[in-house]
Amino acid sequence: MNFRRFRLLGLMLLGIPILLTGCTGTTQLIPPFLMAIGRLDPSTSQPEMVLVEDHFDPGQPISGSRLTIVQNSSRALTYDPISADVVGRTSTRTEMVVLTRDLGGGVSPASELVFFDLTNIDPTNPVAFAVTKTIPLTGAPGAVFNTGGPYCFRGLTVSRTGRFVTLLDDPLDCGDGSRYPRLFQVDTTAPTPGAFDPVVPVSNVQITQATVPFDNQASTNEALFALVPGTATNAVIYSDSVPHVSSSFVSTGTTLGNSGQQELLTNGSVAVAYTNPAPYNPPATGQTSYLVSADPASGTSGDSVATVDGASAMAVDPTGSAPQVVVVGANQIAVHASPTDKSPVKTQSSYGFTGVAAAIDPATRFAYVVDFNRIIVIDLYSPATTNYSSVFGPSELGETLALPQNPSNLRYVTAFAWTRANIP
Repeated sequence: MNFRRFRLLGLMLLGIPILLTGCTGTTQLIPPFLMAIGRLDPSTSQPEMVLVEDHFDPGQPISGSRLTIVQNSSRALTYDPISADVVGRTSTRTEMVVLTRDLGGGVSPASELVFFDLTNIDPTNPVAFAVTKTIPLTGAPGAVFNTGGPYCFRGLTVSRTGRFVTLLDDPLDCGDGSRYPRLFQVDTTAPTPGAFDPVVPVSNVQITQATVPFDNQASTNEALFALVPGTATNAVIYSDSVPHVSSSFVSTGTTLGNSGQQELLTNGSVAVAYTNPAPYNPPATGQTSYLVSADPASGTSGDSVATVDGASAMAVDPTGSAPQVVVVGANQIAVHASPTDKSPVKTQSSYGFTGVAAAIDPATRFAYVVDFNRIIVIDLYSPATTNYSSVFGPSELGETLALPQNPSNLRYVTAFAWTRANIP
């Protein structure tokens, strides 16, 4: 197969502009792929968001010079960046919402939501990458959650318009084993953001291994999904409309095989999650993980396939145009051709990295895995190799990513989202 031709066709079908000139000197004009990544400033340890640009040319092989940190793109944060989601996830990608938290703040740390504009970013002058709003969640006068604590927010999902942000309060992530996780939905509408009562998926069910909720951002019948362990070997998908106004979720009748799910995403209409038998510990070999999938709309129960050990991050294309699923483990990355692929292609098992976030570009079919100090790029069009990825380390980026580390469980964290740059 001509992968270059196939990639260019995919770009055109998705409406990505391409400029082709001449047979002897082909030039491609593709809006640059920009990654917003939360890290610590290498010189000051100040929490911040930075932009990393992928200088991709579909006519050239992957090389170390294609990734660079965008000059003048650092944006200081008050607390450590630990999670992010995007408004218009499958279309316009207009705004990024970042959850930040004081990782040294004990069982009830200070935290806030920080909103960034993702539109019209020029990598040569990234002034458009700007904070548009900050909402204190805890630890500040006027915070949304100023009573009823402690709170330990670990993850979030954003509604289609960005008005509603659903948060996972996960006490074990702050070293507190005395209470169960909860979900809260925040109405970010000015002038005073407010939170709904705790979102409990079903009466009298305790969320013993919580996962970050997922808003499908559908234009009609927008739904919020959550996973709750149903038995020792299955988790049940629950859902409700957005905004969430009822006292409990409704079961979709769908189960996901295996317990310990850590992340729920949708690949088109298919819900995909991964398992980890030790979800609150750093990923390690010998911890068998599984990729599980189901169809909440039809109530079809989930399938389960083995993946890399110690799964710690996952990427799918939310539009469903790219069928692959990328699972990051303790010392390997697996690329499943689909959520039910039982024979994924894996990287060599000697990298020794700690991947914490990942994404798939549905246009170019590159996958990006954020490690604690580097970015790994995977070409999903070229799977027929033992070593699936090209690794870009700190020397190629010019400086280390230096991700924050949670002292309660030693896991690295980051906020990660992507957008396309504006071409003047």
